[in-house]
Amino acid sequence: KDTVDPTAEIQHKNLTNWEKWLSIVTLGMWAPDEMNFTIANGDATSGVAKVEYLVVEGTTEVMTPKQLDDIKDTTEVMTQEEPDAEPRWKVYDGSIPVARDKKFVVYAKVTDNAGHYVYATTNGIVFDKTAVQDENFVIDILTDDRAGFYNKDVELNIKIEDPQPSSGIQSVTYEVLNNGEQTQSGSLFQFNMDNPAYTDLVPTWNSANSRNYETSMKENKNIVVDAKKNNSDFVVVKVTVVDNAGNSSTKTIPLRICITPPTLEVDYENSSEYSKNFEDITYYDAMRIAKVMITGRTSVFKASQKPVFAISETKGDTPTKTTYEVVDWKTTEVPGNPDMAVQTYLIRFNGSANYEFSMDYTDIFGNNLNYKSDQFAVDLDKPVVSITIDENITWAKLLKTLTFGLWKNE
Repeated sequence: KDTVDPTAEIQHKNLTNWEKWLSIVTLGMWAPDEMNFTIANGDATSGVAKVEYLVVEGTTEVMTPKQLDDIKDTTEVMTQEEPDAEPRWKVYDGSIPVARDKKFVVYAKVTDNAGHYVYATTNGIVFDKTAVQDENFVIDILTDDRAGFYNKDVELNIKIEDPQPSSGIQSVTYEVLNNGEQTQSGSLFQFNMDNPAYTDLVPTWNSANSRNYETSMKENKNIVVDAKKNNSDFVVVKVTVVDNAGNSSTKTIPLRICITPPTLEVDYENSSEYSKNFEDITYYDAMRIAKVMITGRTSVFKASQKPVFAISETKGDTPTKTTYEVVDWKTTEVPGNPDMAVQTYLIRFNGSANYEFSMDYTDIFGNNLNYKSDQFAVDLDKPVVSITIDENITWAKLLKTLTFGLWKNE
């Protein structure tokens, strides 16, 4: 007489074995290379008569034994009222194939020759072989830029969507590299819930509204790239997301940051002043040449950002025609520092006039400098002297005035 139920165990070479009906169903997320399950079975008394399996896709909720009792096996004829998609027990022939990127539950049913049967079931399972795709991995730069250049801290927002069927986002981390050296790093998100239900998983994540599972609070986890630590043309931000199945995806974004303003130096080739008048205007008796030198990041000058010169030119209170000339610029590298360069301009003050010039310069990063010169005058004209004599003057009057000289009055 057989009064003992048979045994059943669902097995996978990379996963946990399920040898009994789960009274508490948990959720598993895996991405194994092989997706075949097997059933180990036995009956010590009358022997095993039939082994069947059932794969229910599209869900991670486990049916009760009563629900499984209502499912027909493949030997029973389907009635016309039954839909074709209704699950059916299938005869086990040594393996249970499962398609990748599916969520499902596997059931086993073992029946002995005495008619006793037993069920076994897996956890709710998500086979997730697909990492987050590039189009679902978005890094938005929230900081205003100047054609891709930044002169302050840069805030980044990250949006991630794990493709369905999603095993859920497990972690999001980041690092910031400056010329290949790590300057910042950290964890933005960590899913650490024990025995989660499928509805607990996190298929989408936004760094501006991230859940902290320790405090159950929402936090802003946007990345802020520190401009002081990353004052460089060669900044790279790397963000890595790993899902609960272990699939990993990394996205990078380059940044160019400069918080060092350019420097200015103005030299004059003719600095030999002739005199100063009561208004403190310095006079020069030869043409002056101003040499304007701007030192800054090499990449700035490659962008051909030029300064704006404003030069006023007068004779007394009267504006004159232009007698100055701004010579086109040239760029040279700073010796020993290829990242820095000097941009040089020559301004020739060619004519006799009072001059005053100012300059405003903003580099491509938005850093600004300005300059205003003192007023000076260039006088290239020789003085003109003339003497006139009154025709009616007498020798007596003339000699009283002159101490030396010969005069002839015609």
